[in-house]
This record gives sequence, C-alpha cells and structure tokens, in this order.
Amino acid sequence: MFLPPSSWCLPPPSLSSAACANHNPAAPTQKWRPRTTCMRHACRHDVRPTCSTGSSAMRQRTGLLKWISLVACAAALWGCAGSPKPARLDIRMSGDAQVNPDARYRPSPVMVRLYELKTPAAFESADFFSLFDKDRETLAADLNARDEFVLQPGQSLTLKREARPDTRYLAVLAAYRDLERSRWRAVTALHPGKAQVVQVRAGARAVEISAVPE
Repeated sequence: MFLPPSSWCLPPPSLSSAACANHNPAAPTQKWRPRTTCMRHACRHDVRPTCSTGSSAMRQRTGLLKWISLVACAAALWGCAGSPKPARLDIRMSGDAQVNPDARYRPSPVMVRLYELKTPAAFESADFFSLFDKDRETLAADLNARDEFVLQPGQSLTLKREARPDTRYLAVLAAYRDLERSRWRAVTALHPGKAQVVQVRAGARAVEISAVPE
C-alpha cells in the first residue's frame, strides 16, 4: 500500500517514537505501519553520519594522493634540472719550436698528460714522480679521465670531446728533461655545461693550459 508523503516517518497518534521502535505488529488494538519510524531513525542516525564520514575520508585520501603526485613531479623536475651537463671541449695542443731542450739546447719531444679532475687538490700537492709513475693511485677519486700525448717541437694537435659530467678541472703534466728549472704542471677550471676552447701549450720549459667559452 502506498503511503502519501505527509504520512512518512510519522508515528501513530497513540504511540511514541520509542514505542514505535519496539511495537509488536501482532497487538490487536494498534495499527502497525511497518518501518515508518524505523526509516526515520535510520536516516537520522545511520545514513547521514556514515555518508558524511565516508565523503570526508575520500576527500582526505584524494588530497593526499594529489599531494604525493605533486611532490613526485617536483622531485623529478628538480632531479632533471640539477643533473650536471657535460662540457664540450675543443682541445688545441701545441709544442714550442724550442720545447724540452737537451744539454746542448736542442729541442726534443715531450710527453704530455691531460687529466680530467673533480678537484685539483691531489694533483697540485703531489710531486712529479708520484704523478708520473702512479697517477691513478695518487689522484684516486679525483681522477675522471686521462690522456697521454707526445708533442714534437713545433707540432700541433686537436682533440674534440665531451668532458665527464662531474669534471670541474683540466690539468696538464709535461715530462721535461730539466724538472728543477721547469714548470711541469698547470691546472684550469672548466665552465660546466658549456662549449669551450682549451689551449694547451708546451713551451721550452713551461706548460700552460686555459679554457675559454666559445
């Protein structure tokens, strides 16, 4: 039987709300309306609080997921932005016409080593023979790469490459005959992430190195 809206959730005139909840449908003197008052209590005490709490929890979970996503994206962007870029090197080496003179002042070939370094401290503090005989052990974690060349008097060499991403310095060592009267090492700082021209010049008794952005 369909009940009009005006009669929904209204207890019988002779019953209180508590009586409705415990009403015996078999009683002969009362007309029982099934679930009318019970639906009212369910709506009031069960459905609304449960739905409200569920919606709040859902909003909190959604907000937390959005926050986590934003943090992850920010970390990824920061990681990309913070990654060092390798420097592009155009290395130009030259030997002086009077390079590495012997006892009769005649020029002679000179061995030159080029080092990529993270820091120059170990290179600058080591003696010549520590670097010449065991450079890898001496430079240890500071060393990124190492190249060796022999320059003839008046010779020029060109080498193009990318430095390691964490290379910050280039160092050069020249094995002159007369070490005591020669400047056999030099260091220059690189410009990270930029193309640059590196000039290495082995003079008669001194080696030089410089790096200039293109």
